[in-house]
Amino acid sequence: MRIVTPQAYRQIFLPEGEEDSPASIISLAAQRAKIPVAVLTGGRWSKQYFGNKPQTTGFLRVSAAAAEKLLKISGDHGIGEKGAGRSQQP
Repeated sequence: MRIVTPQAYRQIFLPEGEEDSPASIISLAAQRAKIPVAVLTGGRWSKQYFGNKPQTTGFLRVSAAAAEKLLKISGDHGIGEKGAGRSQQP
């Protein structure tokens, strides 16, 4: 599963002066999808730039059930999720 959080969309949901982080993204995604935070820990995270527009991107292995719940909340609070097209875990 890929999680993408463009700064332009996320900054309106963050306290003024606070930067986004994988920890805050994971915490909010888990809360909104109603899954345990531990399901989303690990993975590979990076900050990417498209021109001068930054975004934080994470690649995670999650169960099909967790992926389905995350996809239902995609776009919520500036967090976009996209499935990998196949189950990573049972």
